[in-house]
Amino acid sequence: MKYLKIKLLLVVFGFYAFQAHSQLYLGSNTNITIQDGAKLFVHGVNLINNTYVKGDGNLVLTGSTASNISGVGKIDNLEIDNSAGVSIATNADSVKIVRALYPTSGQLNVNGNLVLLSDINGTARIAEGSVTGNYISGDINVQRYIPAKFVRKWSFLSSPVTGTIQNTWQQIIHITGPGTGGTVCPSLTPHTNGYDATISSAPSIYVYDASQNTGSRWIVPSSTNAYNVGAGKGFRVNIRGDRSIGCSLINGDITYLRPSEVTLKASGSLSNLLKNAGNFTITYANNLVNNYVFVGNPYPSPISFNSFEGDNNANINYIYAVYVPASIAGVYSYWDGTSFTGGTGYDNSKGDIIGSGQAFFVQSKLAGNITLSFKETQKTDGKNVGYFRGRNFNEKIRIHYLQNDGTQMDEVIIRFANDANISNTEEGSLDIASMNSGTNYITSLKGNKGMVIQTRKLQTLAVDTVWLNVASTISGTYKLAFNEFDNFLGTEIFLIDNYTNTLHDIKTNPEYEFTVDKDNAATKGIGRFGIVFNRQFNPELTLNSTIKMFPNPSNKLVTIQLPQSADNSVNYNIKVSDIAGKVVMQFRTTNTTEQFDVQKLSKGIYVVEIIDSKGNRTTEKLVKN
Repeated sequence: MKYLKIKLLLVVFGFYAFQAHSQLYLGSNTNITIQDGAKLFVHGVNLINNTYVKGDGNLVLTGSTASNISGVGKIDNLEIDNSAGVSIATNADSVKIVRALYPTSGQLNVNGNLVLLSDINGTARIAEGSVTGNYISGDINVQRYIPAKFVRKWSFLSSPVTGTIQNTWQQIIHITGPGTGGTVCPSLTPHTNGYDATISSAPSIYVYDASQNTGSRWIVPSSTNAYNVGAGKGFRVNIRGDRSIGCSLINGDITYLRPSEVTLKASGSLSNLLKNAGNFTITYANNLVNNYVFVGNPYPSPISFNSFEGDNNANINYIYAVYVPASIAGVYSYWDGTSFTGGTGYDNSKGDIIGSGQAFFVQSKLAGNITLSFKETQKTDGKNVGYFRGRNFNEKIRIHYLQNDGTQMDEVIIRFANDANISNTEEGSLDIASMNSGTNYITSLKGNKGMVIQTRKLQTLAVDTVWLNVASTISGTYKLAFNEFDNFLGTEIFLIDNYTNTLHDIKTNPEYEFTVDKDNAATKGIGRFGIVFNRQFNPELTLNSTIKMFPNPSNKLVTIQLPQSADNSVNYNIKVSDIAGKVVMQFRTTNTTEQFDVQKLSKGIYVVEIIDSKGNRTTEKLVKN
């Protein structure tokens, strides 16, 4: 095998060696490495049988007269900078791009023979182009690697090329759905509408229409042999595995219920919309403010959500959501420019990146259809995190919903901000409503609406309670785990478990184990768990620990023992509030011992606040049983 390693200094010599009309001939199994930052300029290139031009630098096809690429091989980074254009010879799937194609000048005529590779190590892209007009002519072959999943869960997909479902993804995976005329396994012939026939006819692909009524927005395409992918469309797809495995994937064979990795392929032309310098608009159906609208990344490249939102902030909020198929429970992850919330598989370092071939939900600011702008400048290499941090939330807590073995199923964030526009009961621009449903998920409640991120008034940290909805359809032992609460200075944080009458100090022990009985509604859902925040605004002025309150829990009389000054001049204001902050009892006393009756109070957790006449303050937690 020949191996020529070209460093930056040698590239300068290479520039002179390969002048504008010079050709680069690479023999069978030849490898060339171009170092980072370097460029190797040639007029044309002949790749013969598995040639690989690799490295972080670019192979540049330059000049002012038409040139060509011929042969079969791989190129990490190919730059087209020839004003007269470049053509790829008609050898099937001859030129495979591993990392990026850079359209700098002139048109590339691919003749159906350009492949954008995708595997576990990365997905090739077409980078931001500076060409005006059409910079790619002809069909290209785009791959999208899908990793193995723990269980069968939905994937959100899009395609940058246009073609029927049957002629693109269905060539690689089974696409099942309702229809007539087909036969089920083991013969397996498609229905007349293209769907793979199964006994159940269960659909494995959906599109989304946000203009329909809630509950009717996921729609099965009418066919696979006439319905197209491409042009910014988003799809929800059940990827069972590579269809070459055969009927075992769709006949109920439990051996194949855990999908293996697969590489989807779609061959077709880039939409005409994408050829006009890559800038265009797409209109999506919608009917309500704050609706989630399903969008497909139309580019064969990752895009920056920060940039995308900046070009569309009159129409969408700074929120997007993706489904996490790797999660055991299957939940949504939400990005709001500060942090990811939801299932595992995403983290804050990747929040700004929308991948090539990825579909995602955005939240509409408008009551009607929304028109979204896509621009070449939104493209990114996917390496730089660059995520937008429009504001920081110092007081926030992240709540993880875990299986007993510590595997995360879902999570939510509760945070506080000093903003006059925040409501503690109505969804606002700093909140993210949850779309999760199914087996196991968690939301926090703002009013009656489930939130994955909710933002509350900072002032209510004095006494504030946020209820949780911990959903489960499976009996078992679970955990709630808490973190990111280090900035709640002077604030007590407690978890209320109304089923067990437990008040759990989160700061002392940031993990709480509990059991769920799927047949006992009191063990799950809304009403069992709440988070109580209690801020001591002047902790240095709190009363001393000689105060005692007993019995606790209690269902009748409660006794409070209070310190007294030498001259008996101190009096006390005692206020009892429920966990929602409503004062249910209030009185004054100058006695060192005071009793009050709690028989008429409902069962639950109460906060007893004691303030003396000098302004010293303390709180105690009281459980009414």
